[in-house]
Amino acid sequence: MNNRIAALKPWVPNNAGLLLYLLFVFTFQFSNGVYMSLLGEIIGANQFYREDLSYAFQASMVGMCVVFPLLFRFKFRYLSQEILLVTSAVTLVLILVSVYTSSIPVLVVAGFFIGAFKMVGTFESFSSIQLIITPSRDFGIFFSVVYTVVLLSVQLSGLMAVYLADHYNWQLMYYIMSGMLGVQILLVLVFLRPIRVIRKLPLVGIDWKGMALWSMLLMTIAFVAAYGQLEDWLASEKIVYATVLIGLLAPLVYLRTVSTRRAYILPVCFKFRNVNISVVMILLLQIFLNTSNSILSPFTAAIMKLDRVNTINLNWWVAAGILLAAVFSLIWFTKINGPFRWLFALGFTSLTLYHGLLFFCFSSAAGKEILGLPYMLRGFGNLIVYVGVAKYMMKDVSFPLFPQALFIVGLARNAIGGTMAGAAIGDLEHHKVTDYLLKLAAKTDAVQTGHMPAGALYGKFYLQSLLLAGRDIFGLVTVMGMVIVVGIIFYHFQQPFVRRMPGWNYVRKMKFYQK
Repeated sequence: MNNRIAALKPWVPNNAGLLLYLLFVFTFQFSNGVYMSLLGEIIGANQFYREDLSYAFQASMVGMCVVFPLLFRFKFRYLSQEILLVTSAVTLVLILVSVYTSSIPVLVVAGFFIGAFKMVGTFESFSSIQLIITPSRDFGIFFSVVYTVVLLSVQLSGLMAVYLADHYNWQLMYYIMSGMLGVQILLVLVFLRPIRVIRKLPLVGIDWKGMALWSMLLMTIAFVAAYGQLEDWLASEKIVYATVLIGLLAPLVYLRTVSTRRAYILPVCFKFRNVNISVVMILLLQIFLNTSNSILSPFTAAIMKLDRVNTINLNWWVAAGILLAAVFSLIWFTKINGPFRWLFALGFTSLTLYHGLLFFCFSSAAGKEILGLPYMLRGFGNLIVYVGVAKYMMKDVSFPLFPQALFIVGLARNAIGGTMAGAAIGDLEHHKVTDYLLKLAAKTDAVQTGHMPAGALYGKFYLQSLLLAGRDIFGLVTVMGMVIVVGIIFYHFQQPFVRRMPGWNYVRKMKFYQK
């Protein structure tokens, strides 16, 4: 490899440096304040509600999103060694706080900053090895690798957490990741050196008030989405107050954006056609992805009677689909570079097939083996759409505005899209299950069921209602998917392009802030 990693000490081979930075990436991505695959254990140990942990997890997503505009500013202000040391140490401390705290506010705050600091560390690691990943500086190739690693980490960290909890205890995952971050600090001290590859840019001209307003708005939206169903939406004073707060914060964010010279997110970023289309693509994708948590988890546990280990093992099929999509996307961007409509159509076709196949699998007689192919299609379509959106978003967006464009797309992916889609699908399922329960109860013959205990009768009806509601929603999403695919095929996307990351000599001439 000809592209030497600048921060490595002279005696460290470049190949070893590449592996070292990839280890850093996986360590950051495996680090979380809340592991959703361990909900049962965390709830039992701390007497939390499921919604509490969901909110803490969403706080981490918001933290990852909000820090996007600052990524390059941190890189151009601090040394690579400094960034990795600080982000590793802070993430380590916050993980230990998360495992020991029994306070929801503390867990939420820790989750927010874990998301922010691990994003900064992940970005620093990837940006340090970008020329090894793609010597030609092609954004398509770079995003293919980045999203493959990120999405694989989601699947593998869930597997690791469940395996450890099943064989030992749920806290071991936190201890291992804390230990890994401690080892990472030592590796940074031993193998990296303090060196600056670009002129030092001070942290001036940053709209910290705007950042705070955006954070408060997104956290409030996440609160409503997480607790809405539990609190019966506007029947609860908490949800009413949170909704009023959203109504107050949203205009403040807008006024700050349009009236401040150096706003945290410049208004021009919302005017890029490709960015707006990318947001729409991500919002549609979130609908397809959030059916799994809301519907499939109860289906595999209550109807298919799969234990936690067998359920989490389905992640291997998702991981296989991600790897297959990674190979395809690399071939696409290096050899084909065809129209975006076909790339997006392929991704959404895979996700539509995923829902269509599972629609016919919703049965009390369904077996685990029939879920493999649909889960693989889910992993394949997920990565294809993410990579396509990341590449398409870059058209006409200048490099200084790139982090802000990432923030806008991140709103759809992490902060708002996933949160709202999950809440909407969960609420729809709840209403459908309730409706089917009432219909089944109305058709029940008291003579035929009189010998059954009330609890057993309700359990039987609930499983049937869950099955019927799941079929309805998956059928609805399948039909919606077919409409989306047809719409994508006939929509006029911009022509394929090759966008390359600028070199450091070019970056040195850029103006990232205004005095």
